[in-house]
Amino acid sequence: PRLGLEERMRFRPGLDEAPKDLRQGPGVGSGGVDAVLRPLRARGGHQLHGPGDLLGVRSAPDLLFEFLGATESLPEYFPRFSQVAFLVQMSHLDTEAEVAAMKGSPLTKEDKAELSERAEYAKRWLDEYALEKFVFKLQEVLPEGATQLNAAQKKALGALHTYLASASEMPSGEDMHQFLHGLKESESISPADLFSAIYLAFLGKSMGPKAGWFLSVMPRDFVLKRLQEASR
Repeated sequence: PRLGLEERMRFRPGLDEAPKDLRQGPGVGSGGVDAVLRPLRARGGHQLHGPGDLLGVRSAPDLLFEFLGATESLPEYFPRFSQVAFLVQMSHLDTEAEVAAMKGSPLTKEDKAELSERAEYAKRWLDEYALEKFVFKLQEVLPEGATQLNAAQKKALGALHTYLASASEMPSGEDMHQFLHGLKESESISPADLFSAIYLAFLGKSMGPKAGWFLSVMPRDFVLKRLQEASR
């Protein structure tokens, strides 16, 4: 049987004993991590990644949520909490299908149970503890902020549009990441200007999840249309 959280906590720093800056992570108010975990203490051991930084940086809360306990049948794949938290906010996406694509093979029964649990706690975190900057909503029309992009930002989005339009299918998150990395050099644009332009065009805010993965999970036609609008 899976070890209870209290037993596993003996081998990891306890949340109550951790420094204050470790208990609080991006998007989590005072006591937020502990409040999310409180039901788990009552129910027994569960495995979660913490809220962490939705921009893709592993933070202390991410690590504190990785309580690896013994089970008779462990999941094969543990999706990042940050990715699950993004997926549950995108109503057009099939969360199981997207996570299977990230895994690179079909999800097992244990994988699906693990994902369901993480999705449950991601929704709770978003509803009760996440700061507004970590709550994402895909904008149906070009956001007002995207109409104020500078010339360099519009040029970079135009180059991104050309890249995607020439591809036979939506590139993978890794391929998109590599292209964006090269785009910063070829267009002589700062990372802050490039990524804020992408997020403003789709989310109406200047920050968001890892850009390559974020773009790769959206419908290709929608992405092409939005990039064309934002780059004019």
